[in-house]
Amino acid sequence: MVVKNMALVVFGHEVLKNSSVTGIQCNSKKNKEKKPKLDATKLLAIKDIYRHWLANTKKLDEIAIECEIRNVGLYLSRKIADMNRPLKTAALDEIIDANAQAVNIQQQHIENEHIMDDADNVDNDNLIRDQELNIDAEKQDHNKSKDSDDKEAENSLNESLQTQSDDDEQQGESNIEDESV
Repeated sequence: MVVKNMALVVFGHEVLKNSSVTGIQCNSKKNKEKKPKLDATKLLAIKDIYRHWLANTKKLDEIAIECEIRNVGLYLSRKIADMNRPLKTAALDEIIDANAQAVNIQQQHIENEHIMDDADNVDNDNLIRDQELNIDAEKQDHNKSKDSDDKEAENSLNESLQTQSDDDEQQGESNIEDESV
């Protein structure tokens, strides 16, 4: 990792991307143009800096340092390959999948809100229906009480009329009796 980061600083992104470590053409890409070799002086500078870092920071012995220095070319070639690799990688697929999951979660959240709104609307509709039923029941009770009041009034009126007609009949009979006497 240290070598790869140093190479970016020393060579720059474009130079690394358009170069190779050895300048030898790749066997799998013989049809492509040969890439230029990285500057040998800068490669030696990277190796020396890496040697210093391994000795002072990692505290490795001289044999381990020499083994690591031999791998600098491999580390650089891997860095160049990573830079030239197309963007469609597993990491990009993971990012796309994560974004798709986030979108799905948002859609589910929106659908849940709609369901909750629909449930609220159903509750509101039920509340309105219950209120209408209560109003209808109150009207029916009122009409029943009005009907019963009307019937009572009618019965009372009928009784009054009956009583009055009975009184009139009795008075008529008493008048007839008075005339006959």
